[in-house]
Amino acid sequence: MLTDEQAGDVVTKCIRAVSHVGMVDGTGSLDDAEIVDQTRVNNVVDLIVNNDQIGVPSKGQAIDASSLAGVSPDTIVADLINTVRDKSA
Repeated sequence: MLTDEQAGDVVTKCIRAVSHVGMVDGTGSLDDAEIVDQTRVNNVVDLIVNNDQIGVPSKGQAIDASSLAGVSPDTIVADLINTVRDKSA
């Protein structure tokens, strides 16, 4: 399991890689971070799951994509961070 800090780092970097926003507000939704449609959500999830530079694999762990199946533009960033933290191994 990742720490809160590691999970936050992964999620923030993956959001920024897709939307190119400067600040990611943990209390806001993915939509607020310009992840406005399911295609962008899928891109963020793909980075979280597979990218060995900024995703969960960059922290020496793995996460199953199915654990992120319910993520949508309405998902709160902090909730995504918590899921990534709890489901990584």
